Amino acid sequence: MKKPIILLMCLSSCFELFSQETLQSVTDRGAVTTNEIKVPKLHIPGNLTGEASIRIGEPYSPGNINVPVGGVTGGYNIDFYTWRDVQPVQTGARIRAERSNNYEPNNALVQSMDLVFYTSFGFGEFDLSEKMRIKSNGFVGLGTSKPNARLDIMGGLMFNSNITNRDNRPIIEPGTGFAEIRGYSSNGPLADDGFLRISAGAGTNANTIIY
Repeated sequence: MKKPIILLMCLSSCFELFSQETLQSVTDRGAVTTNEIKVPKLHIPGNLTGEASIRIGEPYSPGNINVPVGGVTGGYNIDFYTWRDVQPVQTGARIRAERSNNYEPNNALVQSMDLVFYTSFGFGEFDLSEKMRIKSNGFVGLGTSKPNARLDIMGGLMFNSNITNRDNRPIIEPGTGFAEIRGYSSNGPLADDGFLRISAGAGTNANTIIY
């Protein structure tokens, strides 16, 4: 009777060692220091062939397909904790990959995906709100979840520069280091033949200034 017990103990010990080694190989043996380089808690080796090192989600999972066009079918969250004395457990920031119906009403056979960024003031879980969204078509929204341009900002826009309104117009350089908004033609950003239009009003040219 002792032999089966000893055999089971050996198998259990081997399984434990195998599990630990598997975990260590995934985490690169924990946070250790090798030749003055600190290895992180989680280190996922990858290659340069373009293969994914991390995949999040479940294949063949359509989510909720009974939503209108543009409706959310589901999403995947990466959450970061913040802290408050009276509510120490709360999400302070979130990165969300959000699917939406891109086919026909209540039949989401094609689903696009947005990348959404949330932050919080830290008073409570209710403070977590969307701040930036990158749509599947490449449009970026700041303060809006429905951007209608490459960059759509809901709110003010401020620039800081050491150039004042008494300085001469800066020369055109490859960068835009002078708080500059530049409209340029197909000749490229260094050609001084572009335009910048600032408009206001009810869809007319009455209050349009073109530089």
